[in-house]
Amino acid sequence: MLGVERRRKVVLFGLLCGALFTGVVGSLGAYLVWHIGGIGQASQDLEVPMWIVYLCVPLGSYLMCFRFLQVAWAYAHSGELPVHDHAEVKGLEAESKSAAIPT
Repeated sequence: MLGVERRRKVVLFGLLCGALFTGVVGSLGAYLVWHIGGIGQASQDLEVPMWIVYLCVPLGSYLMCFRFLQVAWAYAHSGELPVHDHAEVKGLEAESKSAAIPT
């Protein structure tokens, strides 16, 4: 088992690596968008400039990078990671108890 301090360093390293990776992908995506914008090509189906279509790559990557940095900052100060319970559905408990199958 890893010690508490070592686990903390490993988690922070992983979060910062994720931020670095998504930052690099965002920068490469911005480079792509910049050069596609210079071409002046338009989408045949949507009839909008292609740089608008490809803008989702850097925007999404920079948003993920920001989220990695948010979680890393919160983890460095509190030591807790965000937890999501995928099995929880709000409002289901009250409904399932009242919808019991009569026999």
